[in-house]
Formats: sequence, C-alpha cells, structure tokens
Amino acid sequence: KLNETLKGLFKPIQHISSIFIMEIYRDSTWILEDLIKQKENNKLVSGSLKNIIISKHKQFKLNNKNLKNVFACTIEAYKHLDVLEYLYENMSSLEAALTKLEATKGKVPNKVTLYLMFNDALFSKNKRIQLPNNHYLKKFMDSINKNLNKQWEMFKKINKVNSIDEYLAKKTGADKPIDQPPVRWFRLNLAKLRTFEKINQVKNEIIANFKHNVDSWKAVQENQDCIYEDEFIPNLFAVSMDFKISKCKWYKSGQIIIQDRGSCFPLEILDVKKTDYIMDCCAAPGNKTSLLGGYIYVKDRLESVDEDAQPIYEEDEDSIPRVVAFEKNDKRSDVLNTMMKNAGFETRKFNPDLTVSEQTEDYFNDDTLRIDIFHGDFSTLCNNQRNNDIYKSKFFKFNKAILDPSCSGSGIYGRQSIDNLNKVDMERYTEKEGERLAKLSSFQTSLVSHAMKLPTLQKLTYSTCSVNTIENEDVVIDLLMKHPDWEVIPKSESIPTWKRRGLDSAFEKYIDGEDCTLKGMSVKELLHVKDACIRLNKEEDGGIGFFVCGFQRKQLKKTKKGKK
Repeated sequence: KLNETLKGLFKPIQHISSIFIMEIYRDSTWILEDLIKQKENNKLVSGSLKNIIISKHKQFKLNNKNLKNVFACTIEAYKHLDVLEYLYENMSSLEAALTKLEATKGKVPNKVTLYLMFNDALFSKNKRIQLPNNHYLKKFMDSINKNLNKQWEMFKKINKVNSIDEYLAKKTGADKPIDQPPVRWFRLNLAKLRTFEKINQVKNEIIANFKHNVDSWKAVQENQDCIYEDEFIPNLFAVSMDFKISKCKWYKSGQIIIQDRGSCFPLEILDVKKTDYIMDCCAAPGNKTSLLGGYIYVKDRLESVDEDAQPIYEEDEDSIPRVVAFEKNDKRSDVLNTMMKNAGFETRKFNPDLTVSEQTEDYFNDDTLRIDIFHGDFSTLCNNQRNNDIYKSKFFKFNKAILDPSCSGSGIYGRQSIDNLNKVDMERYTEKEGERLAKLSSFQTSLVSHAMKLPTLQKLTYSTCSVNTIENEDVVIDLLMKHPDWEVIPKSESIPTWKRRGLDSAFEKYIDGEDCTLKGMSVKELLHVKDACIRLNKEEDGGIGFFVCGFQRKQLKKTKKGKK
C-alpha cells in the first residue's frame, strides 16, 4: 500500500518536472532560432552573449523562473552550433527516426530543439537530456543515441580532436576552451568585516581552506587546492574556475564578493580617505560602489588609527552620506539598491525628482554605513538652474568621483561567439563597428568632461572594460585638451609597480621628431600621460581586459610674491 501511495504521489511531480523541462527547451529554442536567424542574415549584434540571451528572454516575455536554465542551455548550444549542425545534417538514421516519431505521436521536435537535445546528450555534464524516462522525446533520443555518438566520433576523427573543448580551442587558435576566464577573483567585503580582528579571522579561514597559498595567479588555474592573494589590490584573491565560490559559507554570508581584478583598480588610484565624499557616477550593478563604501567607511578608518574603536560615522544625523551612486535605468537602480543592502549598507533611494522613494528604516543609526542612490542621470547634474541648486544643496561636499560609463565591452568574456557572428561580413562589420565605437567614445568623453566641470571635484578615475584605443587612451587625450585645468594622476601615485601602461601606438601618432603635435604639451608630458594609463590585458593579467586612468585638478602655483 505504501509503494502504491508513493507511486501516486510521484506521478504528478514527474508530470510537473517534464512540463518545466519542456518549457526550458521551448524557450531556449525560440532564443537560439533568433540568434541563428541573425547569423544567417549577417545582422550585427552588440553586447555579450549572456546579455543578448537575457534581453531575448525579456523580449519574448518568458518565465523568469526558467532564465538560469535557459541561459545555460542556449549559450552552450550556441558555442557548439557548427558541430550540432554537422551532426544534424550527417546522421543518416535521423530522418527515418523522425518519420517514425511523427507516425506514432503526430508531432516532431524542430531542428533547433534537436540541436539543444544533441548538445545535452553529448556535451552536458551528465551527458543526457533532462527529461523523465517515460517522456516520448527521451525515448526518441535514446533510440538515436548510438548513431549520434557514432557521428560525433566521426566528427572528432575528421577534425583530429579528442573533445569538444579541444575542438573549440583549435578553432579559435587558443590553448584552452573558448572565451573563458583563466581564474575567478573574489574580495573580502569590508562592510561585513569592520574590524582588523574579523578581517584577519576570515582571511585566515579562507586561506586555510586551501592546501597551497601561491605567489602567482597562474598557479591556481589548474589546481583547486591553490589560492593567490593579489599583490596589487588588498584583500583580493584568485582561485581556480572549478572552485565553486557561490557554494562556500563566506559567500553565502556576504563576507566575500565576486569581483574581477581590473574593476578594483580605479579605487586604488583614487586613494580613498575616510574624510572624502565620493560619487559613483555610473554605478549599477554596484560592485565598485560596495568596494568604495568598504574603503571609505572601513579600510581607511582602520589604517589611520591604532585601534578598531573609532566610530564609523561621527557626524550629525542630517549630514550627507560620504558615498552617492547614480543610475538612470529603472531596473538597474533597483538592482543597485538591493545589492548595496545585501552587501551591508543602509540606503536611501531617490526618485528622479529627488523625493525619497525608499529608505532603510535604521538609516540614521550611528553605526550604519550609508549610501545614497539617485535614480537619475548624472549628466544632468548642474545642467540648468534647478539642477545647480540641487548640486549646491546635496553635492557641494563631493570631492572625488569614479566614472565607468557604457563601453563596447570588448574586454569581457562571453563576446567571442557574437564577434564571430558579426564578422561573417567583415567589410560591413568593420564599417558598423567603427561607427559604434566613435559614438561610444564621444559619449564617454562628454560624461567625464561633465564631471570635470563640477566645481568641487578634485580627483576622478575613468575606466572601461574595453580594449579599444578609441575608448581609452584617445578619450584621455581628448579630455586633457578640453580641460587644461586638469592633469593625469602620475604613475608614482597610480599603482606604480603595475607594469602594463598605455599603448605606445596610441601616443606615437602625436610625436613628430622631437616635437609633440598636441597643443601645449611636450613629448615628455605626453609620455607622462602614457605612463599614467593602466591596462589589464584579457587573460594575460588574469581577468577581463580593462583600462583606467586617474585625473586630478591642477593646483594653482604660488607666485614669487606669495600670491596665487
């Protein structure tokens, strides 16, 4: 009787499971079909494959509960698309099997759904499709599985490879699987670890979890037993991609945050002090903002006193928070707000009209780490009389800023498949990409230029996750030409031991013999600018491709009479 009861309970659960899985295959089919159509039509696509899939998911109004699974299903199939197309076209028994299925069930899966199932059967971790054993498509796949594997063996023999990863590496000319970071980076979340004692305790616990504490990030690539503590960014660590950070207790408790190495560099250059007031002008999703909060409220406070006893917030309750973050997009501002709360900060969120739309209940408690979030466009600050008044009332204390505006994202992972799609028509791709980069560069320059006009700002950093000169060194030069009252923060104050600096090719074009062709700048000063720029190369430096340069307002020099 118990067995019969259990069987009865299991049947509806199994039915719900099969519906859920089929929804994933259905949703993934729609998105993959759309990507294939774009490829066939030679349409240019911008952004990473991850963002494109998420965007398509919203466009088709699909179930958000399935997003994680749909993303994993679609992205893997797209990476292996040419292999899946080969298998579909060359498996001789497939047509007969589909005819038989249609005769018995009256329906057959379309070609793209079969791509997804082929991919699961051959290349997923468990090498099987995720359907109950009694589902008709599971039985269908079981019936052709032998021939599918036979055709895959033939493909490997023709291409002289032993695995799908080896094939992808061979296709791209790389020595490892396509478009994958070499290591994974994470940092301590100082907002949750506010004392030396707690910081050291968690750091020691983490390091003790690994057999080897190595002196190079390269040593952790193939070894889950190794951990590397970065020599340039305090409290930043690298581990193998196979190590599941999200599963460990420190991540679940919010004591560590996953963040790439490069995106930590701007705050090191900005030299954050506990007395500063700092704007994050393009803040969402918020990794830099939470790092900034940790630096201003915890790191400098601890480094500037002998004891942990100094209060975090010493000012009266009507004072302006030391960190303000801007985000104009509705959903991204919500994400930013949630991320700050999860990281251990108390927030006030302001609507575009500057009314408080949301405020943490204990925002004004003495021991809170406060961040104001402005759901608005930073570029409108001070652009009219009303906004001038707002600046004078709410932002008059802010002396530093970080700007990481929208960019091409050419340094991030997950773009290679999309870039390959775009380059089908290389001539058209080159023309369109050039136009897109020129618009981005103009926007980036205008946004930083706007910040430089704010009367109280004294220092700022400009950064991108792009590898393109037009978005990096060219923007730096344009800004210096437009704002002679600003200069770069010198190499001696910009992580001086970091070796990779601005590209030679970006500055050589301004040198004519012993002269610099830029107005008011010598060759020596130009090379000084080059050395102030920092680049992190994709993979070679352990993470995404990244660029950052710091700027500071020039100080007025005293005359011989002592006047300014």
